[in-house]
Amino acid sequence: VCAPVVAREAKAQGKPVAAHHAHLLVHGLLHLAGLDHERGDEARRMEAANRRFEANDYWGRATVKADSVLARKTTGPEAGTALAVKGEAQAALGQCADATPSLLRALAQPIDLEEREYAQLALGRCQLQQGEYDRAAESVRPVTEGKDRTRREQARFIMGSAERRMGRDSSAFEMLAGLRGKP
Repeated sequence: VCAPVVAREAKAQGKPVAAHHAHLLVHGLLHLAGLDHERGDEARRMEAANRRFEANDYWGRATVKADSVLARKTTGPEAGTALAVKGEAQAALGQCADATPSLLRALAQPIDLEEREYAQLALGRCQLQQGEYDRAAESVRPVTEGKDRTRREQARFIMGSAERRMGRDSSAFEMLAGLRGKP
C-alpha cells in the first residue's frame, strides 16, 4: 500500500487517512481470502456447465460480498447491485422466501441493465415456484426484449411456464416455440 496514494485518495474522498488505510487493508485481506468483486458471474458460469456444487460455493461467496457492501451502502447503484446479487444467490440456493424481498428492493434501485435482467429472471423463477404465475410473467417480460439471447430465452421459458400453469396453452406454446435446448 502506497502511503502517498492512500493520503491523496483519503483527501479526495473526505475521510481520515487512517480510516482509508484500514479500509484498504481489510479490502486486501478479503481478496487474499478469495473474496473478489463477485457479482455472480462465476456462479452463473458454473450453473451453465451443470457444476452445481461449485456454483453454490460461488453464490455463497457472492452473498458474503453483497452483505459486506450492504453494511456500508443502503441506497444507490452499489447497494442495488449488491441486493440484486444477494437475491439472485438466495434464489439459486432455493431460498425464494428470502430472495423475493431482496430482489424487489434491488429493482427499485438504479442498477445496470445486465444486473437488472438477472434480478428480474431470479424474481420470476421465485414467483413461478411460489405459484404467483401472473407476477412471474410480468417480472420477466422486459427481459424478453433484451439484447442478450440467453437471458431472452430464459425469460421466454419462465413466461411460457407461467402461461402453461395458468391454462393458457396457446400462449405458452408461442413463448416456448423455438427455444434452444435448456434455457
